[in-house]
Amino acid sequence: MSGLPANRDLPKVPPPAELNRLLLLLRDLDQGEGVTKTALFEGMSALSLGGLLPDNETTLAFASRTGLVTRSRSRWYASDAGRALMAANPDSLYEPTREQHNLLYHYCVESGPYRRLACQVMGAFRMAPDADTWRLVPSDPAGLDHVGRSLVSFMIALGVLSLSDVGLEVSGPHVPHVSQLRSKRIVTSEELLEALRRQREQGAKGEEWVLKYERSRLRAAGCPAEAAAVRHISPVDVCAGYDVASFDGPSAAMTFDRLIEVKTTVSASFAFFWSSNEIATARELGPTYWLYLVRLTSESHAELVRVRNPVSRIGAPGGVTLEPSEYRCVVSVLELERIDYPESDGPSPRYG
Repeated sequence: MSGLPANRDLPKVPPPAELNRLLLLLRDLDQGEGVTKTALFEGMSALSLGGLLPDNETTLAFASRTGLVTRSRSRWYASDAGRALMAANPDSLYEPTREQHNLLYHYCVESGPYRRLACQVMGAFRMAPDADTWRLVPSDPAGLDHVGRSLVSFMIALGVLSLSDVGLEVSGPHVPHVSQLRSKRIVTSEELLEALRRQREQGAKGEEWVLKYERSRLRAAGCPAEAAAVRHISPVDVCAGYDVASFDGPSAAMTFDRLIEVKTTVSASFAFFWSSNEIATARELGPTYWLYLVRLTSESHAELVRVRNPVSRIGAPGGVTLEPSEYRCVVSVLELERIDYPESDGPSPRYG
């Protein structure tokens, strides 16, 4: 998570219970005309709850940024969201109720000004290989500033995250919510370029591994000439529809009869994007087309699944399943409007 931007414009996230301290005081002191900041802070400091010394400035700043309180003419009021939070605490407890936990997650994590930071935090988690949850190892999220770390503490207090023996994990009931948060993670252009660079690097490692594997397989089968002739196709022809040209075994004519598309992953599942060109090539080549699914487990080791003629196994039990991920959209232009850009540096024209 190194390289995350600083969050200088966001106040630290207080413990969830401190928001109850603030809202309880507002409820008790507000007689319909709001409460001044001075009266509010005096009341919060005098209210002994949880044995903690309150950080009034941080709590009020956070509640204001997340819309739990509002200010008008130097007086503070509980907002609709703040009142909903209090309604979920009928016994006026300092420690938040379970329903308050859910509301705080909605108001303060998955929406509002902290959502981008929450997406960045959860983007560093990976699916655990031994459990159906997201996990961060080690548990210390390096690269976060004090605001990011306070958000992690807030999510732990809400029960969204928990510390285990192996790292920081998403608690079971919250896995679907966090998965949704991860899927909507905001990605900058720099992050996208870096992800694409890592993807290309990972793919190249997988292809190099397959080249070595094929040459070794053919040499072990007594085919040294064929082993020497194995070729890496993708660097010279990206539209070929496969990455490596090899042989099933002895070939008197030295004709490639094993054309391999390599898909590389470091995750637990073998899900990948298969382009329309690759699928068309697979249909055309039939049994000479192979998918090599490579899972890189370390710098020197990998796991391999080989699928011959994968098109013939689409929809078959234990075979290949295709899931739509994007669509090509063709628009019939009914009316074309031509607009000249203004010479000034004003806003770009709007097309409607």
